[in-house]
Amino acid sequence: MNYRQRQQLRKSALILAVFVVLSVIVWTLLNIGCGPDITLVPTGTVLSIQPGQHSSYSFTITKAPPLETTRPIYMTLSANNGVVLYIMTPSQFATYNSTNSSSSYVWTSGQATSINWPPERVPDSVVAVSTGPYYLVFANPSTSLTTTVTVSQQIVLSC
Repeated sequence: MNYRQRQQLRKSALILAVFVVLSVIVWTLLNIGCGPDITLVPTGTVLSIQPGQHSSYSFTITKAPPLETTRPIYMTLSANNGVVLYIMTPSQFATYNSTNSSSSYVWTSGQATSINWPPERVPDSVVAVSTGPYYLVFANPSTSLTTTVTVSQQIVLSC
């Protein structure tokens, strides 16, 4: 192998080494995570929601998952007469408050009397969210019955 070939080999090896190091750095930065889980409603919470009314919790997502726009949501709850959960932006929530109509939202559970999206981290539902403020809304769709919602496993947005 002559001098020129050795120089070319060294140059190629250096380029390969730089590429590998940069790839590891980029991979690490993309996989740092999206911050801690966000507890929306703690275990043991009991809500009594009048017919056609709602209860809400505000929260803010400060860090989005890398390369993703969804986060899994976990919970275990029951409602004696049915409940609908929504995640809404502030503008959607303002419209909902003024019209009592949920025509626009980020996510909904649909009407349920029992939801068990387990703490074992097997997501049955994901929420399409980015950074910013949101509202978790518990709506009573009944026009005649009060519903009682019992949260037996905290409601949490995870990574």
